[in-house]
Amino acid sequence: LTNSAGLSISAEIGPIALPAEMAPKIHEYLLFKKEIEFAVKGSTSASKNGRTILLTKDKAKLREGKATLVKEQYGPNVSVALDPADDTKFTLKLGTSPVQYELFANSASVRNMIALVVRGINYIVTTKQPYKEKEPNVG
Repeated sequence: LTNSAGLSISAEIGPIALPAEMAPKIHEYLLFKKEIEFAVKGSTSASKNGRTILLTKDKAKLREGKATLVKEQYGPNVSVALDPADDTKFTLKLGTSPVQYELFANSASVRNMIALVVRGINYIVTTKQPYKEKEPNVG
């Protein structure tokens, strides 16, 4: 592929999955700390002040300051979509409302961590999967 300047570009894609070693750590953190927080920024000038994604063992919340903007119990109405053009931008959807929150993480790695953790907790809670370590391949 070439971009508009005529330079060759390439990209690698693959599955985004919660690493096996991360699930027990998330579980432990939720049990003892009771929540996981990620500082993010909104996409509009009115929301460029700090926002916080707050994850508990039961639900996900988006806060601005001390005010909760939206919260939702884990399930099909909790999702994170990564922006393909900006490696710090993502969309968070909580609830049945069509409103989606465009947010920015401090870095690409933080954005990816947010997506992995939200998706991982959502999957584990909704499927009632136990937190267990993956068995090593033997053979």
